[in-house]
Amino acid sequence: MNPVLKGEITALMPDGSGCIVENNTKISVPGALPGDCVLFQIQAKSQHHPLAWAKLMKRVSPGPHHVQVPCPHQAPQRGRCAGCPLMHMDAKLQAKHKLESVHNALKDAGIIHIQNIPYHESPRNLHYRNRSDWVVGKTRRGKIIIGAYAARSHDVVALSSCMVLRNELSVLLPSLAFLLNAVQIPVWPEPAGLRYISAFANQDGDVLLDFVFAAKPPASFEDLCQRLRKDSAIKGISYSVNDSHNNAMRIAPSISVWGKECLPERLGRVYSELSASNFTQLNSDIASKIYEKARQWAGRCRIVWDLYCGSGAMGRNIDVQKSLYGAELSARSIEQAKLSAKNDKFNTQFETLDLQNYWPSFERANVILLNPPRKGLSPMVIHQLRQNPTRLIYMSCNPQSFAQNARALSPILELTRLEAFDMLPQTLHVEVLGMFELRT
Repeated sequence: MNPVLKGEITALMPDGSGCIVENNTKISVPGALPGDCVLFQIQAKSQHHPLAWAKLMKRVSPGPHHVQVPCPHQAPQRGRCAGCPLMHMDAKLQAKHKLESVHNALKDAGIIHIQNIPYHESPRNLHYRNRSDWVVGKTRRGKIIIGAYAARSHDVVALSSCMVLRNELSVLLPSLAFLLNAVQIPVWPEPAGLRYISAFANQDGDVLLDFVFAAKPPASFEDLCQRLRKDSAIKGISYSVNDSHNNAMRIAPSISVWGKECLPERLGRVYSELSASNFTQLNSDIASKIYEKARQWAGRCRIVWDLYCGSGAMGRNIDVQKSLYGAELSARSIEQAKLSAKNDKFNTQFETLDLQNYWPSFERANVILLNPPRKGLSPMVIHQLRQNPTRLIYMSCNPQSFAQNARALSPILELTRLEAFDMLPQTLHVEVLGMFELRT
């Protein structure tokens, strides 16, 4: 067994763990923060880099950045849920760490002209999240549980509540688990077993539920739906089938079995129709701030393209003078965008399009909005943006892919503005919004 050592935390690792440097080796200590004096025990060492991982044995004296953790499930302080790894960290240090991740991404991409990046905090650090995906599992004694994965594993941690969810979703956790046990729903990897549950709550407190089964739902699902319909907050129920053996949560469109398929949610200046099974911006307050900033940067625009548009909310927030064109791979999201935009005062055209392989033929844009998935823009999109340059406003959930894309665009389009937003407080996530203009 390795000895227990003593050291002082001097910095943070990229994952938010405390960092001790000894003999030119960085030692990662989860749960520790800068200024802590700790006892730790090394658990593993890298064979390729001067890096080691340790277990926090005792905090001899705490540094100035700790706050009381309100959630009984949060790892590494009080429980095993890996969803909020920064919850023990004060807001000032969270902001500093997230901004450093943006600066480091830019530096790694060779972008050094952007220095002072405005940072926008979330109005709420708790109870802000409008949607969640829960994992379903069973204990050794056969009790069905709903929760999240433990850190660095696929062990399901049962959650009795969740402090970052809107209250309507948090209170559902224990009652939903009770009902699953009452009807004895089968759980994956049992035949037709339940794998995941997605839940969405809008600003009015109305809730949609979407269930993911390994096959066509069993008869007990009908019983479950009948019981759930008695809850006045639940306005719609759907399901989809995922028979794959990979980590994808959903591989097929959801099928509505009762009630509404979408609920209205105000995002910036517009309402969007959102579902439990499709992508949503999880923090509506921060999404609204981002869309307002995009509107200010764009100004009045005759023609706007919104690529990777999701449900179309960012484009619909712009001062469009004539037409808005939106493209997105998800046909379900395009349906939601069309439904949301039916009363808009400008022309809208939303199209299901694979931007990996096809480029829109719509009238040339005055500004193009971009909000790609974490991996960033496809090579096809980067090529087209360089061949047909115009002003860009780019929203990204991944500063690393954003910075790499900015470098790829830089011979033609220059990153002139960049701001950061705390989309998901208590997590490592930081959202960025950048504007690109033609080089002169």
